[in-house]
Formats: sequence, structure tokens, C-alpha cells
Amino acid sequence: MEKVVILLNPSSGRGRSIRRKRKIEKIFRAKGIPYDLFVSESEGDLRKMSVEVMYQYKDIIAVGGDTTFNIIASEIMNQKNPVYPLPRLGLIGTGSANDICRALGINRTEVLCDCILQAHTRKMDVGTIRFDGNRRNMIFLGSMSAGLGTAVNRYIEKFGEKHKYLFRYNLSGQVLAGGLGIVNAFSKNLVPMSLTLTHNGYEQTISFSLLVFLNTNYYANGLNLNPGASAFDGQIDCLAINTTSPLTTFQFKRWVKKGTHLKKKEIQKIRSDRFSISSTDKFDIQLDGEIITNLDNCDISVLPNALDVYVPG
Repeated sequence: MEKVVILLNPSSGRGRSIRRKRKIEKIFRAKGIPYDLFVSESEGDLRKMSVEVMYQYKDIIAVGGDTTFNIIASEIMNQKNPVYPLPRLGLIGTGSANDICRALGINRTEVLCDCILQAHTRKMDVGTIRFDGNRRNMIFLGSMSAGLGTAVNRYIEKFGEKHKYLFRYNLSGQVLAGGLGIVNAFSKNLVPMSLTLTHNGYEQTISFSLLVFLNTNYYANGLNLNPGASAFDGQIDCLAINTTSPLTTFQFKRWVKKGTHLKKKEIQKIRSDRFSISSTDKFDIQLDGEIITNLDNCDISVLPNALDVYVPG
């Protein structure tokens, strides 16, 4: 069989990727899959490598977190050449959340290798974002969010910088930081917030603590936020969650784990292939871990069957 190329982001999962490098290579060798492996030195280097290898290999294996997957997918899609088919994409999750791999059923490197050996792929939808001043669409494979999605992410990053040892060896450190981030967001009145949402020819003002646009069903490290969402249905699922305090937010997370949250009055669910959000005040959004700041509007849509990804049969 032809060689695949493995692009590894060593900073994903606060160093988890590079610590798993030998194990990943051992599994590929044991499965008899020939490969070339490159380790990126920076985000810019990862983007450059993604473009360089896409015309040399039919299969790109991304090792990292959800942001890593977005970067590689974005680069290969933006370099699309009608003469060459896009490479197939395989994902190995070594980040802090790994929600995209979880949604696709790739929970272990061995599972991905079996998919490669069986040549089992499926065309995946890709979410796109357009906003003023952006020369090209940005994408998300998993989710886009506003409200707690950005506020908590920022808090976790700062917490991790101060407590590197706790984050590196103990995943409970991120859970603790996430809880403290929720408390901090409410105490500083970062949430609830409101935006104007347009969908299906209808415009409404919505108040929320968390606004999520889902291409897959998982969010925030394994929360099955919308079991009905799928990366293969040509739709984006919008969930507006309007909790009003840390206590009700923690309660909502318990409802999600029990699978009863969609019946609660605190949540509104909308499905469409196109949305717009706007506000008179600046707001931030998060795309699979990457934060985009100071927006006053953006359009969200879906590109159906845009990316060929390895998934279990």
C-alpha cells in the first residue's frame, strides 16, 4: 500500500502529542502501514506542511486536538485544485477534548489504522464562518460557540499557564479550571449575553449563557450536547442555553450527562443549513478551540460532503 503522511502537532494536549509519538509509530508499524512522519514547530509550520504534503500523499493523518484538525482541514480545503482530489483525512486525538474523534468513532489509534487498511471513508460536512474583513471562509469540523465557550476557554488557558504540572499529569486540573471559569464568567457579568439570530427566514433576539453551533454531537470534552446532530446530514444544529448562574449551569451539565437536557426550558434548539448572528456590541466566538475576537456579525453555513475522512464501517 502507499505511504500515508502523519502530521503531528507536539503542543496539542499540553505536550500529550509528542509523548505519544513512539506509541503511534509502533502501532502503524505493527499494522503494516508505511508512513512518513513530520513534527510541526509552530502553527505556521503546520499550515505550511499541510499544503506541501497534500499533493504528495493521498492520506494525511493529523495527530493533535480539535484545533489541529481544523488547521489542517482548512489549509487543504483552501488549496483545492480541480486537477487533484483532496487527500483523505485521518484523525488521532491527543488534545484536551477530542470531541471530533469521539463523534467519528475514532477512539484509538488502532481503530484508525483498521479504517485505513479497509479504505473505509465517508464524506463529512464542514461548517463555515464568514465575517467582515475576512478574505476567506474559516471552517469548523466540530463546533462554534459564543458566551461560556470563549470565556471558559480563556480562563482554562490562563489557569494552565499558572499550574502547568497539574495540567500535564492530571486531567482533573482542566475540570477544576473549567468549573472556576464558569464561576468567573458569571461573577464578571460576561454572561448571560444576547445576540440577534437569523435562520430559516426568521429573525429573533436570543439571550444565552452558551450559544453553540454543532456540526457533530459532542462538545466541551465529551458532553453529548445534541445526540441528533451529525456531520453527515447537511445541517448545522444551533443550541441556545440560557442558564443564569453557575449553579444552574452545573445543573445543566448534569442534565446533559443524563440525556434529559433537551426537554428543559433553559434550552432552545434550531436546525438549519444557514445562520447569521449580529450584535451592536462586540462579541467573540470559538471554533473548535480557536478564539476569534471583536466581531459584530458573522454568517454560519454548512458545506455538505466536503471532506473525505476515515471512519469505522
